[in-house]
Amino acid sequence: MFSSQTLPSINTYAQSNLDEPFSLIQHLINQVKEAIFCLNHQGRFYYINDAACYLLGYSRQKLLNMTIDEIEMDFLPSSWSYYWQLLKQQTSLTFKKVCSSKEYQSIEVTIKSLEHGSEVLGCILAHTFSTKNLDESPEQALCSNEKNQPFYLSHKSLSTADFYPNCVQLRPIFEFIEQNYHLPISLNDVAQAVGYSPAYLTNLVKRRTQLTIIDWILERKMVEARSLLINSDKSVTEIAMAVGFTDAYYFSRRFSQYHKLSPRSWRQKYHSLQAMN
Repeated sequence: MFSSQTLPSINTYAQSNLDEPFSLIQHLINQVKEAIFCLNHQGRFYYINDAACYLLGYSRQKLLNMTIDEIEMDFLPSSWSYYWQLLKQQTSLTFKKVCSSKEYQSIEVTIKSLEHGSEVLGCILAHTFSTKNLDESPEQALCSNEKNQPFYLSHKSLSTADFYPNCVQLRPIFEFIEQNYHLPISLNDVAQAVGYSPAYLTNLVKRRTQLTIIDWILERKMVEARSLLINSDKSVTEIAMAVGFTDAYYFSRRFSQYHKLSPRSWRQKYHSLQAMN
């Protein structure tokens, strides 16, 4: 994001927690294109450079009066207290997060503990960079293989470890779906299992993943349905039952809507492509 454009000027007044000798350092850090921000153990912002203000979408003045848990940050899926506890054990954390923003970017995040006088701070550096063709939607990128075929026509299988987002907050939700996708589960079933209201759960998952709970349930059913179509001789009715549909006709209709082919046609096309390779 920051490598190809000039950052706008974002309220660059001196931050109250920094003494005058640090003014030059502060100025230099504000020229850095990576987002840098420091927080105390309560998650309250201690220092934010211009790039961090731009990334988070807030002025520095507003951020200095907020905590990190008050801000929607898809690249930090857990609460600050979770990372603070990890920092006590490891002192440094690094991970990558693919974001479904209009730029389709990936963010590499490094979190380190930092001593400032008698206080221990957590310092976050977020490096953003483009990882996808900007003419390709996130959904197309997710469903493509190296030959640029739709995933559902690929011979490769999708592991469940790669299927669900790596998000600690959503892990119980996806664990329930994984354990029960072969049953006719609903949004209310998932909400009851994880202790959220259906409305809150819908908003949480949609905000974090750009998909709804129903989308995730259906996609997991379709992953298994494709696997059974490829790797078994089960009939469409048997496959429908195996992935939690009580009506084989309804299963075929949803499969056709999702893949633009009926289950039988999809199976035939897959085997025809395999025979050609």
